[in-house]
Amino acid sequence: MKRTPVPALLAAIMMISSAFAVNAADYSSDPGYSLPTGGNKGGTTAGTTPAPAPSKNTDSSKGTGTSTPAAAPTNVSTKTVTAALEKGTPVSASSANAGFKSSAVAELAKTGSSVLTVSTSKFTAKIDAGSVNEAKDINLGLAMSKDTSMGALILKTVQKGEYGCTVQYSIPSKIYEQAGIDLTKAAVYVVKGGKAVRYSEVKLDKNGNIVFDVAAGGKYIIL
Repeated sequence: MKRTPVPALLAAIMMISSAFAVNAADYSSDPGYSLPTGGNKGGTTAGTTPAPAPSKNTDSSKGTGTSTPAAAPTNVSTKTVTAALEKGTPVSASSANAGFKSSAVAELAKTGSSVLTVSTSKFTAKIDAGSVNEAKDINLGLAMSKDTSMGALILKTVQKGEYGCTVQYSIPSKIYEQAGIDLTKAAVYVVKGGKAVRYSEVKLDKNGNIVFDVAAGGKYIIL
């Protein structure tokens, strides 16, 4: 297969979520992927076969092609969060919309050492009480797109701006393997000012899930 320069590769990736101009200099290292002649035609919504999760909510992040956020956020009640923290159990939510009021975040912060775990059909998110520096309304939802031709998984957060805490996202193998991610070469990139820059290494937990921490919403690319 004929190799395509990194600028063309990233241009194709950006077509999945939005049109961004990207230069090779924006990378601290070359991802080393090839793009088939004719550009990106393989972008689809990730999670055709969702990973199992203890969620009873209806997942509204369905569809194909370019990912689009759901119309309206669905908040998890503060009462539900408080009960989950007392029992040490996960909170179930939609992967497209997982909103929490500032009062729920404040309840987490009051515990001092608890970890709020949010389980969806496509990912898990965790917030350590000690990381909360501002109790504000947040949404942990993610819109996911994949491109198997490049082995890329594109994540667009529902959250706009800072979370006021550190959120650890965990992406299961049944999701990232669908995108064809090469774990021996992959890294996490973030889009800033129209440019994709290296954000962090790809780390795996004991269950083989990709995990990475974020403090603000935006577009993240794993490839």
